[in-house]
Amino acid sequence: MSEKKDLCVLVLAAGLGTRMKSDLPKVLHALGDSPLAARVLKKVSVLNPSKIVVVVGHKAAMVKEALGRYLQKEPVRTEVVFVTQKLLKGSGRAVQEALPEIKNYRHTLILCGDAPLLRTATLKKMRAAYLRALPDCLVMTADLAAPGSYGRIKRARPALFPGRARPKGVARTGAVEAIVEASDASPAELALKEVNSGVYFFRTAALVKAVKALRKKGPKGEYYLTDSVENILAAGGEVRAFKAADETEIAGINSRRDLAGAYKMMNKRVLLDLMDSGVTIVDPDTTYIEEGVKIGRDTVVQPGMHIKGATVIGRNCRLGPYGVIDACRIEDGSEVKFSCFLAGSRVRAGSI
Repeated sequence: MSEKKDLCVLVLAAGLGTRMKSDLPKVLHALGDSPLAARVLKKVSVLNPSKIVVVVGHKAAMVKEALGRYLQKEPVRTEVVFVTQKLLKGSGRAVQEALPEIKNYRHTLILCGDAPLLRTATLKKMRAAYLRALPDCLVMTADLAAPGSYGRIKRARPALFPGRARPKGVARTGAVEAIVEASDASPAELALKEVNSGVYFFRTAALVKAVKALRKKGPKGEYYLTDSVENILAAGGEVRAFKAADETEIAGINSRRDLAGAYKMMNKRVLLDLMDSGVTIVDPDTTYIEEGVKIGRDTVVQPGMHIKGATVIGRNCRLGPYGVIDACRIEDGSEVKFSCFLAGSRVRAGSI
């Protein structure tokens, strides 16, 4: 993937999100100050793909308009195009309708627009693993104590054909044998703890063949992208797994409760990273600092502070208690006292 033109990213953002109980499409619900799908676009743009394709469906015009506004305000370096999914019958159908946009690229990354907790570092590691092995498909997985409705990962057992070539349709030992939807799983399969994240790297040629061969399944007559794994194996291809070290990264947002949990998890990561870099957070339970904020060593953040936007704070500052800092530059040795609201401001070194 040395040349930028080799990679296309496909973001699936067509779902209804009925459990959100909202007139707003799920992918436009905000996590902090950014829509869910916008956070995904920003993270995948770090991979420098040639193109990002966003598949929209439910309230497509609203999603395109909202994400277009975001991209004007926070542009990414990659071309972003939208495909409207006409038949809302599953993730496999979404990919089928996007094939004209992705078929001319060597590699395709597919992920969901409602899963914003993926770290860019993890995506980079997964890409490196994919390029080393170059399977037909590399799927991100994670081990969950309570897998719930996630699709289960079935691994291939030790070879039953010693000294013989691997028969067509049989996975290599340790590779992925199948991804089984929870609704279709047997009791033994439901007991599996390794689950599908919905993040995949594909050799595009293999993806195109596998997706074209998808058939309707289930009571709703949907096309499952996970069935492309079965089609790849049946064609003699290889499917492997990349297991995420932190299972929280694969969390999708399906309800308001999920949204609140995601914000808490994102905030916890930011605070831990800041503390590890030498910033004092007096009370993490009441401090909210968004991704992208930069704070220098030996700065003290008192309880009740909310810091967001493109804020840069220097060293040896003292902030709060209580207050909001939004898109500000706070220079070294400054003090922002109790209950201040600052937006788009510059506080010079040593100021109070």
